[in-house]
Amino acid sequence: MTLKPVSTLLREYSDRSFKDNELIDEILVDYHIYKEPQKLCIKGNVVIIIAGKRVDISGFTEGIEIIASELPHIQAIEIYASKFLTVENRTSYLRYKDNDTVVLYLGRYANRYQREFIKLIYDTNQDIKYMHFGDIDAGGFWIHHNLCEITGIDFSLFCMSTNELKNKAYESCLHRLTDNDVIRLKELNNITTYADTIAYMLEHNVKLEQEIVSLVLMKCTLY
Repeated sequence: MTLKPVSTLLREYSDRSFKDNELIDEILVDYHIYKEPQKLCIKGNVVIIIAGKRVDISGFTEGIEIIASELPHIQAIEIYASKFLTVENRTSYLRYKDNDTVVLYLGRYANRYQREFIKLIYDTNQDIKYMHFGDIDAGGFWIHHNLCEITGIDFSLFCMSTNELKNKAYESCLHRLTDNDVIRLKELNNITTYADTIAYMLEHNVKLEQEIVSLVLMKCTLY
């Protein structure tokens, strides 16, 4: 990856200072270099109030993508479901369907646009259940931990427990832990939310990708 080193050098040799909440690589815009626009991917029974207009997205069964630059124009988001679920993996996001759940594609760690979008949702939908669905591995737990910290919302874990690791339906799809997995898991081991699952993972030397779990949840065929 050369993006961060190049962006760092450009800042060092220019008079460009950081603006509020600015990402390090946003300096590239000064040189007319633009990244693919950030997108917010959401689906479910949702009404988005944007520029004074109510937009019902529930008719889009596969959801919609909102360019992040539109975020300042969104006044409110109304959720007509009892659950809100963030999903780490793109395939699992596309696969997951539940009429009583609104689903947001996260894609690893939440970026600042996703963070602000989630906070906007929470402002007017505090009585629903917030959940996160990710890989049952060190990365999945760290992503969940970061999500809770940066949003201030207590996301519960969805299908990320010993129940899945013990489930015979997933047995052939379990992976062994790497040395780095073990190190990162032990760093989280003192957090009560993950303690039991991590203890099981370390004892049995296993982890599981969420794509496998979502296959079974949506009653797809493994083979």
